[in-house]
Amino acid sequence: MIYFDNAATTFCSPTVAEELSCFFKTPHGNPSGAHHLAFRSSVLIKKAREFFSSYFKVKPEQIIFTSSGTEANNLALSGLLQKEVPQKRKIILTTPIEHSSVLRTLEAWGKRGFELQFLKINQEGFVDLQDLVQKLSSSVCLVSIMAVNNEIGTIQPIEKIGCLLRKSGFAIPFHVDAVQAFGKIPLEFESWGIHFLTISSHKIHGPIGAGALIWDGKIALEPLLFGGGQEHGLRSGTESVGMIYGFHLAAKEILQDQKKQYEIVLALRQKFIEGIQTLPFDIKINTPVRVERLASSPYILNLSFRGCESEVLLRMLEEEGIFTSPGASCNAKKRKPSHVLKSIGCSDADIFSALRFSFSPYTQEEDVNEVLRILPSVLKRLQAYQ
Repeated sequence: MIYFDNAATTFCSPTVAEELSCFFKTPHGNPSGAHHLAFRSSVLIKKAREFFSSYFKVKPEQIIFTSSGTEANNLALSGLLQKEVPQKRKIILTTPIEHSSVLRTLEAWGKRGFELQFLKINQEGFVDLQDLVQKLSSSVCLVSIMAVNNEIGTIQPIEKIGCLLRKSGFAIPFHVDAVQAFGKIPLEFESWGIHFLTISSHKIHGPIGAGALIWDGKIALEPLLFGGGQEHGLRSGTESVGMIYGFHLAAKEILQDQKKQYEIVLALRQKFIEGIQTLPFDIKINTPVRVERLASSPYILNLSFRGCESEVLLRMLEEEGIFTSPGASCNAKKRKPSHVLKSIGCSDADIFSALRFSFSPYTQEEDVNEVLRILPSVLKRLQAYQ
């Protein structure tokens, strides 16, 4: 099996899986309880919270654990906007290539009195900073821009954007979806002027079922879930101790060698690109792969195999033991054109022939070689059928 769908989800790290196996075989209690088993669970959560707070240089109470990156995004956006009065500050600025958990949430608030405005982006998916500056005003209540695009891998200049927001003097909250960035590229929180940042466990070889919101601790948030007041009153419900524990372990593991892994994956992606470019087929690269290292994440590569139907190509590759995806997993079953590729000017033909190959630290050079070996015969067969 050759797995190139890591942007959708990563396999759980063997080390993390082994630790979780031991955890689930050991009696543990509700972390809100009063007895010893409950205390053991609460200590695991406390250690996880302290680890993330140390990494992001914030206080432990600024780490809010959730069930996913999607829930973390919803808590940040809806938690903030529920506190806002549309008549005073009603404009929300974002990009047309955000993750669906951000776009759908903001579109819902756009129907409740807020005005959703999309920032201009270029054909590589980068935000037009001049357009951002022109749109900033005292009427803007929120700016939400993802760090790394989940479909094409574009890395936005988050530090520059945070600086522009600070210089504006309008005290605008800044939300960053960092689900595809955490553990893979450098990230700062307060020094970059970020007020809300979201991350997810299953994108870094942790278990599915845990995410986190890093919050500045100053801007008021309204909880979305009410109950026992867990997570400092912002996310009620019994914490998923095992998933948070696994998230903590995976984060420790991936952050230890982040720079080294970046270089290895970058070299693998470059080898993949060079191999693709030698094939006698019309293949368009949708990911920005310019000389600048931080133009795009080396973990994501989006390609359009012109003249091929992506869904058919996907199944043919799967028959060969190669797993990839046509784009965001949230939209994979809906047969809708990618809003990301549409926004950067791709034609419908290029959109419906696109596949995303996403790498991980576990990707091997042999995996790349095998795909490059198998792909030509698959493409020939597919073109013969169409």
